[in-house]
Amino acid sequence: MIKRKLVLVAGILLATSFNLSAQNYKAKFINAFTRYMDWPDRAKQGFFNIGVYGSFDLYKEISEETMGRTVGSQNVVAINILKENQLDLTKLHILVIGKKYCTPEHLKRITSKFSNSYTLIVTEDSGVLNGAGISFENRGTTLGFKYNLANINNKGIAASGQFKSMGQEVN
Repeated sequence: MIKRKLVLVAGILLATSFNLSAQNYKAKFINAFTRYMDWPDRAKQGFFNIGVYGSFDLYKEISEETMGRTVGSQNVVAINILKENQLDLTKLHILVIGKKYCTPEHLKRITSKFSNSYTLIVTEDSGVLNGAGISFENRGTTLGFKYNLANINNKGIAASGQFKSMGQEVN
C-alpha cells in the first residue's frame, strides 16, 4: 500500500514538473519570437503587449521570462486574459491561446477579432493553425512548434530566417 502511494506521488510530481517545464519552454519560445520577428512601424509604439488567454500557468511563466525586457524601445508587458470579451480591451502584439480554447469554434471567433490587427496568434494545442501563426507541439520528450508563414505575413509581421529554422512550416 505504501509502495503504491509512493509511486502515485512520484508520478504526480513528475507530471507536474513536466507541465511546468513545458510551460517554461513555451515562455522561452515566446520571448524568442519577440526577437526573431519584426512588427510594422505602426505597432512599435507604447508597450509590447503579450496576452495569454486560458492558461494562468503559462501567463506566469511568460510574465517571469519577459519581466524587464524590451522589444526595440517597447517595454514588454504580459497580460492575463480571463474572458473572451477582454480580448478587445487592449492592442496585443502576441496572443497566446491556451489549449482549452484551441477548438475550431473558439479559434474562428478569436482570430476574426484580430483580422485587422498586427497580432501574432500562438496556440498551445499542437497542429491547430486555423488562423493562428504558430502552434506549439509536443514531440515526445521535446517541445517544438509549427508555423504558418502566410498567416504571420498577413499580419504585417516579418519572420527572420532564424525563426524559420527553429520550427516547421505548414500551409
